[in-house]
Amino acid sequence: PLIDQPPFDLIWLKPEAGGASVRVLPIPLPGRQVPANPPGSEKLRVVLTRFPEREYEVRWRDIARIDLYEQHIFDEALRKISEKDFIGAFQNLSFLMKNYPRLPRLEELRQQFLLKSAADRFQAGEYRQTLSALEELRATAPDYQAATVMKVLSQVADGLLVSYQKQGDL
Repeated sequence: PLIDQPPFDLIWLKPEAGGASVRVLPIPLPGRQVPANPPGSEKLRVVLTRFPEREYEVRWRDIARIDLYEQHIFDEALRKISEKDFIGAFQNLSFLMKNYPRLPRLEELRQQFLLKSAADRFQAGEYRQTLSALEELRATAPDYQAATVMKVLSQVADGLLVSYQKQGDL
């Protein structure tokens, strides 16, 4: 898994600069934000993951884009949610919340994870897990898709009551 690898950023060079991509040790950017309009005449100092003992300079004007390590993990978490790999998504989300709590859209990702994992557990008939996820979502983000959450909470409560009644657990 990506979260178990040593952190790296990925620099993509423009075609006229070779068009390659290179893995570099995390770039010390202020706030871990890639500048929107970096001065093209300045250089960015980087250390390749393959040669950690050497420092290189790359002209900003030669850089097409920079993919930050934490964004790779975020994107992987989104992909895992869409694939219904909620265990993997949870691991990525936990890693990001611990190590990159100020990452933009992290709270949105957490809310999406809770709602989609709750829906998956509901479809599997796992009402307790569904209820747990929805209660956390409601407690921490009461305005996030409130109508949907309340509707599903009601359905989960009905499902739990029916299952208790069938088991004779009154």
